[in-house]
Amino acid sequence: MTTLLGKTRDTVAAELEAEILSGRLAPGDRLLSERGLAERHGVSRPIVREALRIVAERGLVQIVPGRGAFVRRPSPLAGVRPLDVLYRRGHTTARELSEARLLLECESASLAAQRAGLDDVREIGARLAALEAGGTPQETVRNDLAFHLRVARAAHNRVVEAMLASLSLLAAELMVRSLGDPDIYRRSAPYHREVYEAIAARDPDRARMAMRDHLSVASATYGRDYDDDLDVMAERALRRLGLSDSLQTFLRAVLPTEPGATER
Repeated sequence: MTTLLGKTRDTVAAELEAEILSGRLAPGDRLLSERGLAERHGVSRPIVREALRIVAERGLVQIVPGRGAFVRRPSPLAGVRPLDVLYRRGHTTARELSEARLLLECESASLAAQRAGLDDVREIGARLAALEAGGTPQETVRNDLAFHLRVARAAHNRVVEAMLASLSLLAAELMVRSLGDPDIYRRSAPYHREVYEAIAARDPDRARMAMRDHLSVASATYGRDYDDDLDVMAERALRRLGLSDSLQTFLRAVLPTEPGATER
C-alpha cells in the first residue's frame, strides 16, 4: 500500500525504527496513537497499523490492545528471524551450525565463568532446573535454548550474545534432532550441569571444555544427518517424536520471548 506522498508501510516502519534506535524513546515509552502517528507521517491509519506490526515483529515495540504501542527493551532476539531466513537460504547443515556454535559457545561459557554475577549464576541455575525437570518436547527445547542463551548473556559481551541469538532457531532444530534420539539426548544432557557448575565455580577452562564436550556430541552421533539440511533433519526428528506440528509451528512455540514493555 502506497500513500499519495509516496510513503509505504515499510517507509513508515523504517522511520519509526530509526526514532526508537536513536534513543529518543526509552524502553516503556508509549508511542503516539495511530491517529497521531498518521498525522505526523502524513499517511492513513491503516498504513500506520501495518507499520507498527512490522516494527513489533522486529521486537522493537509491544502492541497492547486498548493501550497502544510501547517501546521494548533492546533484545538480541529481535534480529533472529531475518537472519534465520538468510541462513536457511544457504541450506545450513548440522555440521556448519555445530562448528559455529563451538566457536561461539565455548568461549562464551569461559567468559561467563570469569564475569558472571550472582544473579547470572542464579538465572542459569533456574534455566537448568527447568530443563532437568523435563516436560513436553516443546518445553524441553525451549528450556534448552534458554539455558544456552542465558550462559551467553552471562559472558557480558553484547556482540557474542547477539550472534548466538541469531542462531537460536537453527540451534532449536539441532536440539530437536538430539531429543528425537533418546540415546543421544542421554549422552548430551548431563553436560548442561557440568557447564553450570564450572561457571558457578569460576573455572573458565572447565566451562569451556564442558561446553565443547556437550556440543561435540552431534559430530560423534548424528551420522549422515550431520551433513544434511537442518530443516530436513529436524522434520524427521519431529516425526520420530510423534509430533504432527509443522517445523515452523514448533519453532514458534520454543523461541524464548522477552518481557513486554510496561508503562512507567
